[in-house]
Amino acid sequence: MRRLLWAVLILLLVVFVGRFWREGLEVFDRLWDRGALEVARDDAAESGVPGKAAPQDNPLVEPGRKAPVASADEPGKGPLADGAHLTPPRPAKGVDRSGEPRRWLAIVVDDMGYDVKAARRLASLELPMTWAIIPGAPHASQVARIAESKGIPYLVHVPMKALSDGSSKGMVVAPDMAPEEIRDRAKAAFDALPGAVGVNNHRGSGATADRPAMEAFLGALKAQRPGWFFLDSRTNPKSVAFSVALEMGLKAFRNRYFIDAVPGGEERALMAALSGAYRSGRAVAIGHPRPGTIEVLSRLSRGELPMPEGLDLVRLTQVAGEGGGGKR
Repeated sequence: MRRLLWAVLILLLVVFVGRFWREGLEVFDRLWDRGALEVARDDAAESGVPGKAAPQDNPLVEPGRKAPVASADEPGKGPLADGAHLTPPRPAKGVDRSGEPRRWLAIVVDDMGYDVKAARRLASLELPMTWAIIPGAPHASQVARIAESKGIPYLVHVPMKALSDGSSKGMVVAPDMAPEEIRDRAKAAFDALPGAVGVNNHRGSGATADRPAMEAFLGALKAQRPGWFFLDSRTNPKSVAFSVALEMGLKAFRNRYFIDAVPGGEERALMAALSGAYRSGRAVAIGHPRPGTIEVLSRLSRGELPMPEGLDLVRLTQVAGEGGGGKR
């Protein structure tokens, strides 16, 4: 009798644990698909998965205008739901009169300038993308030439101080710097890559959350490179960089997805970015020149991964005006 009682108790325990384990996995899936899973990485490229965007989180907004409301990312709905029509990736087509696709995803590859082999492999892909090159990186100039030879626009990937950094050495922007120092360092960074079309932050979870630092840096960008645009990499959900850029009248983007924040999860993250971009109408996703990221982008370029019909892959210059300048 006692053995039977123990057997029943064990069976109930297994059923109970199994049920909640399954529900836990389902919750995790929903969090991932909604872009609400936040992961911080403190390595050579501080990154994470940005939190779910606010209802008016449009990654590109005309200066002085309120962003239109974007659709919520709801699991089970949208172009990647069961029965959806999927097509291979393609460059921007069927643009409207303003020259901008109706629905688009812009893929940005950060941390370029260190690995020439990775740059050449990325450049060989038939895939619209934008690079972000770190000024002063050992092969920054060579990688910039590779990009230019392939018609790939690139940003100056500006090193900014992270919350975990004890020193501001080697940084272009840090909260403890005087505005004049930030302006001087910004100029040196811009001058290092004169063929760039804009800038974005490298790491910078501390600097981008500091309004005075962002006002000094973005003021320098506006004064020194009036044709360039700004991309907030969103390494900190409390970043004020995007808002300050718009206040200053700069053309600005805001990152919504990191493709490789979780090693081994690149394909799933890319699928979430494609689906989210379709639902919201437009989005920016950031990756890095790592083997897993290059592989998943290669598969996308070959049409081996599903893509929502009606979504275009674009370079940032295609949705901000060639060269990053001009009025919209």
